[in-house]
Amino acid sequence: MAETDQKPDINASEHVNIRVVAQDGNVVQFKIKKKAQLRKLMTAYTERLGLQEGSVIFLYDGLRIQREQTPNDLGMEEEAQLEVMMAQEGGG
Repeated sequence: MAETDQKPDINASEHVNIRVVAQDGNVVQFKIKKKAQLRKLMTAYTERLGLQEGSVIFLYDGLRIQREQTPNDLGMEEEAQLEVMMAQEGGG
């Protein structure tokens, strides 16, 4: 039997690096599993910066991200970039 059967690179396929860019240009990088809910990233980001979770929103390709979504759900590739903005209340 030929040794053409190669094991897939598990690390490359299970995780994705995501850059979170704030309005002031500050960048925080995360590495998470593609099947993990983005809730983990959002919580880690707000805790790291001392913010309340509801005080910011996260956008991917200009669309607001839901906490239950995963990188796979959004089709994120390696070095995906999220924008984070201060949430605005009101309207009137």
